[in-house]
Amino acid sequence: MPHFEKPVSIPGMTLGRYHLLQRIGQGGMGEVWLGEDPRLHRQVAIKTLPLHNQGDREFLQRFEREARAAAALIHPHILSVHDYGQQALPNGQTITYIVMPYISGGSLEDRIAMWKKSHTYMPHDEAIAYLSQAAEAIDYAHAQGILRVRYSRIHVARASTGQSGVCQRPLQPGDSSLPAIYRVRTIQGRNTV
Repeated sequence: MPHFEKPVSIPGMTLGRYHLLQRIGQGGMGEVWLGEDPRLHRQVAIKTLPLHNQGDREFLQRFEREARAAAALIHPHILSVHDYGQQALPNGQTITYIVMPYISGGSLEDRIAMWKKSHTYMPHDEAIAYLSQAAEAIDYAHAQGILRVRYSRIHVARASTGQSGVCQRPLQPGDSSLPAIYRVRTIQGRNTV
């Protein structure tokens, strides 16, 4: 299994044409940055993935395959992929990134924290709406032959309108970046865990 290091993204850094403004999230496999697309004059979310060696062709091919698969998912509750890329660093490593719409409403995790802080529960109709939107997105992705190993509330972005979107990292058969127990395999023409 390849050794990955955390991204070295810093505010003011440029990835492709995108300027990183501030880190807005961090997880086990990368960081999410508020960025600016100077060509289209809009804010975007940029997910940076762990660093890897520039010569790791297998990783880069898998990354591109997954980014294209995610970009093919067109659904109102799945965040679209605007762009993706890779950038060589002076230390001989490469940083890969995926560009998505920036949704200013925060995450579902933020919303749940707000309700917890007020010592109340989220109204049932609001909770059902989020669950329904996430289920529709997951069902659509599965119908397209793409699925995730796990979903968590941090993967659900929430727009100020109350609409939510599932942030995708699609998994493909033979994804060797995961422990064997979680790898996707094809059974009767469908991808499954």
